[in-house]
Amino acid sequence: MTTSDATPPTAEAPPADEPEFNADEKAVFSALGMKMHFVGLFALGLGLIAVLVGLSRKEAGSILAGMLYAIIGHWTTRAGAQFRSTAWTRGHDHSHLMAALIDLRKLYTLQYWICLIALIAVLVVLGASSLH
Repeated sequence: MTTSDATPPTAEAPPADEPEFNADEKAVFSALGMKMHFVGLFALGLGLIAVLVGLSRKEAGSILAGMLYAIIGHWTTRAGAQFRSTAWTRGHDHSHLMAALIDLRKLYTLQYWICLIALIAVLVVLGASSLH
């Protein structure tokens, strides 16, 4: 077989040298994934309820907070599902782990910006109040 005949690896056909986790490691991924999935669904549910309450009361703050919780719940649920898949499949550990980490990066990037904006807002308010 020549190099041109070789097909590139896909998500369904990982390279033969992709590392596999052992049973104890897979148990850690499974437990983490199940807990993350539950917490994510819970946050998603709370977020959707908050959005509905905000819409019924015409409260922009509740709608915004609900959307934020829903997004956090969605990414947490997706990451949890990928961690569980790492435990339950063979030959795809690396791809599932990377997908989980990408969702976690999205989640923590969002939280990073929220914290940074909140910190700046507090500093601005403190600075403005010290001028009076």
